Amino acid sequence: MSFPEVGDTLDIFTLCSELHKGPLATIFLAEDLLSRQRVVLKMPCGDILNQPILLYHYQNEDRISRLLDHPGIVRFIQRQRSRQYIIMEHVIGQDLRSRVGRNRTLRLGEALPLMDQLCSVIGYLHEQAIVHLDLKPENIICCRQTGIKLIDFGLASCRHLPDLLALDMKNPQGSPWYI
Repeated sequence: MSFPEVGDTLDIFTLCSELHKGPLATIFLAEDLLSRQRVVLKMPCGDILNQPILLYHYQNEDRISRLLDHPGIVRFIQRQRSRQYIIMEHVIGQDLRSRVGRNRTLRLGEALPLMDQLCSVIGYLHEQAIVHLDLKPENIICCRQTGIKLIDFGLASCRHLPDLLALDMKNPQGSPWYI
């Protein structure tokens, strides 16, 4: 099965543009032909079945996404899929790292509401027995209308689910300084 490209149709999605290409996944903006809404498809790179870390990240995010329902967390969409990928709402905004940047700060009047929203999201996750484990500025999207949205649950842990990453990984996974 070849890796899809912009313009291709995958299941009920037309790939409109590539938003990001990282070491573990390529993220596409797509049109959901069922709802006619814009969505984001997170597609694992390479042969996922022969890359245990990539497979675990994907499976982990897919399992935990089914437990999440909070306005401060990106909404995951469940659809029938012919291959492994994750479907999420399209969030328009800027990640906190880009918004603040190097040697810049937020005014207190901007920072306090963001922190209040983030604490609400983290409180919700902890009530669900979920720990994000990669809470960093790049995974916090600041939206004009709706406040923040927390993204990327590939490393998250849930007390009620087996920890797939810990079963085979001796070294901690994640971004140094944010694990």
